[in-house]
Amino acid sequence: MIPIPGSRQALETYKRIRAFAERYERWFMPLMLVAGTAFDVWQFRVLDLREKFIVMTVYVILVMGSMILTTSKRAAGIPRLRYFQIFAPFAQQFAMGGLLSTALLFYWFSGTFSVMWPMIALIAILMISNETLRTIVIRPMVQIGMLYFALFSLFAIWFAHIFTSLSWPVFLAGGLASMVVMTLLLALLITVGDLYSDRIRMWLVIAGVFGLMNACYFLNIIPPIPLALRDATMAYSVTSDYVLVTPEVPWWDALIFGETILVTPGNPLYAYTAIYAPEDSSTTIVHVWQRYDSDGREWQTEHRLSFDIIGGRPDGYRGYSMVSSLAGGKWRVSVETTTGQVLGRIGFTVVTGE
Repeated sequence: MIPIPGSRQALETYKRIRAFAERYERWFMPLMLVAGTAFDVWQFRVLDLREKFIVMTVYVILVMGSMILTTSKRAAGIPRLRYFQIFAPFAQQFAMGGLLSTALLFYWFSGTFSVMWPMIALIAILMISNETLRTIVIRPMVQIGMLYFALFSLFAIWFAHIFTSLSWPVFLAGGLASMVVMTLLLALLITVGDLYSDRIRMWLVIAGVFGLMNACYFLNIIPPIPLALRDATMAYSVTSDYVLVTPEVPWWDALIFGETILVTPGNPLYAYTAIYAPEDSSTTIVHVWQRYDSDGREWQTEHRLSFDIIGGRPDGYRGYSMVSSLAGGKWRVSVETTTGQVLGRIGFTVVTGE
């Protein structure tokens, strides 16, 4: 049992624990961020949708509780809570890493080649090596902005599943619901967390995130939540049960130089995608095949091929487009909605030969 600060022995124990946490904070903070992300990547793969939402709710509670403990002067006056105050920032980073990765895995990135953890790991490395960045990331104002970004994304996802629709009214309703919940959470944080003097700046941060998300959505900068690209690749052939024959390209070559595909004249090339959408929802996906014109220094659209998808498959609805007789040079296939919102792109270079 941890002694209550008050006696000399208890006070010394408390000081040693606090000194230990402060000494290794430089390492613990980013590591907890990475740990939260890693845990969330795991649960994203193994839990069903209802369980995911339960985990996300726990994350929100943990972030808010940690922020209140960290910022509350009254909590510092309660002996037992002092110990929780020491470790609250680490718990907060763990939960924040989980929240952000859930939002980003659900929506912003493909589950195959843009998983969230590399970005979080990069942030963690920067936090370790850069004192200024670490100080900025743990500020309440920044944490509030990240929390509301995650809440907005998750509410949009939730509403899309409830109403089985990707329409703009559903997106707007999810955003407004997230604003109501965030208002209640922020009111609690301002009151209990002793952040009354920062209330105006916090409201401005929330309003800024709300406005930015809506602006990006209605300007077609971001795709409709939660329509997400789970897999995308080029193939020489695709069977009826989606068995692919793909070019053999070393991963390091594709990563550094881009995928180079040898195409025999007259033979087709396939663009395969798997796109996640809410259960019982339907929409149309467009594959835009573009070739780079080195003379005009611009991408020229050669083909626009579309197909309908139905939501509900965890690994995404599978589909493909096919083009024959591709000219040599740089190509890309943009995966878009009918309104032009880009879900992702596949870049490659075509080399023709026998």
